[in-house]
Amino acid sequence: MKKSNGFTFIEMLVSISIILMLASLAIPIASKIKAERQKLSDTRMFIQLLHDELQHILYDKERKTNDNFTRKVRNRELSFSLYEEGVYQKGCVSWKNAVQKQESHCLYGHTSK
Repeated sequence: MKKSNGFTFIEMLVSISIILMLASLAIPIASKIKAERQKLSDTRMFIQLLHDELQHILYDKERKTNDNFTRKVRNRELSFSLYEEGVYQKGCVSWKNAVQKQESHCLYGHTSK
């Protein structure tokens, strides 16, 4: 019967190379997931801010309806555009997202005149 003293050198090299290949695949995927998570979190927050600004215009009759302004949130420069479109109040927000692409979202609110 053959004496077994553990793994051979070749078996160790193969197992280490498999582990390194898996790690080299997992690290970029994890960083991509982190960037996408940040992008979605920012999008939710910025749309909520736009919603709040639209609510102020819809319920505060003294506020100017055609308005463009910028605000800095989470180290990002947000550009808000609020204006009337017929019986609707349109609000848009745009910014550069976590992957440095320009992103924009718009919401509408019905004005009661």
